[in-house]
Amino acid sequence: MNLLYLYLIGYFKIYADAENALLITRAASGARIPSIIKKRRQGARVFTIKRRDIDAFSFACDELGAEYKVLCERGIPQLWRRYGKRTGLIVGAVIFFIAVFISDWFVWEIKVSGNETLTYDEVLEQLEAQGFRLGTYIKGVDFDKLHNRVLRDSPNIAWISVNVKGSVAYVEVREYKPGGAEESKEPANVIAATGGKITQVSVFRGRAAVKIGDEVKEGQLLISGVVDYEKAETQFVRAKGEVYAEINREIFISIPLHRDVTVRTNDTVTRYGISIFGREIFFVGKGGIDDMFYDKITMNKQLSFFREVTIPINIITEKYIRTETVTESLTEEEAAAEAYAEYRRKFIEACADAIILAYETNGGMNEKGNAYEIHVKIRCIANIARTVEFDIN
Repeated sequence: MNLLYLYLIGYFKIYADAENALLITRAASGARIPSIIKKRRQGARVFTIKRRDIDAFSFACDELGAEYKVLCERGIPQLWRRYGKRTGLIVGAVIFFIAVFISDWFVWEIKVSGNETLTYDEVLEQLEAQGFRLGTYIKGVDFDKLHNRVLRDSPNIAWISVNVKGSVAYVEVREYKPGGAEESKEPANVIAATGGKITQVSVFRGRAAVKIGDEVKEGQLLISGVVDYEKAETQFVRAKGEVYAEINREIFISIPLHRDVTVRTNDTVTRYGISIFGREIFFVGKGGIDDMFYDKITMNKQLSFFREVTIPINIITEKYIRTETVTESLTEEEAAAEAYAEYRRKFIEACADAIILAYETNGGMNEKGNAYEIHVKIRCIANIARTVEFDIN
């Protein structure tokens, strides 16, 4: 049963021990009285019964001899009996409930995530151009059409999703990232990014300057962008191709046994605030807190009533935890374990674009005895071509 609905019509909470819980369940079922049952310890139960069903429920329980205890009565009818003569309070409550009820009909806050180069305001501008803004009537929005119109009119957004929870719109975007810049038409050579022994030359444009078996040095010309013809003028082109070579790569890792690390202390400062329609107001300032020496944890909780209705007010809790620099000491085994974990990561990274021919790994404490070091030598085949533009003037 919907909790807001129950509150409007009124309800009772009924407690029954283990001996009577089953009888009461049978009584409610036999009288066709809907109920919410929550388990308690040792077989006890708490039943939620609508106010309008309480007389029939009581009669059904008496028929079966089931005993129970009324824990409380909740809802508008109970409040009316207690405060019905206080006109001002009743009017205020009615206005409040109407405001709470209709708050879920409109967008009162917009949160954006996934943006990298686009600012929050730029994303909002593109949504506003399609008629979606603070105060928008939620049921009047066709979100599929909204998504399509934003993608159509916003060249810098590749994907967008707008999901509404309560009165908050959660906007997630993916920015457009071109697969690659349009190839320049400026003349260029292809040179060696590193030295090695050539194993393969594939020229797509230009003139090869090396052949298989040649030893080349870093920066040496591999494919020329200057093409000479016997019966035509010299042409300057943008050389393009792939040149593979046997090359050497090295990895060096050093993990010190003593190092400075930043840790959190027990010194904390907490401040509270509220966010209304996206505007944040804090009750206490940051005082002498320096962000450089504190870690900040922010908790944001939207207010809701009856777990069903949310309103455009968030409670903000900011916790600042002071940090300090301390010296961390590792054993040789701990340093070695960390070094080899880093070694595996760097090895995969270094050889992702290469064919490994051979490698040699040496690890151990350094001569000073203050760090565990790993030195890796790798022999592999990789594309060493690098494009460099040149000026013909």
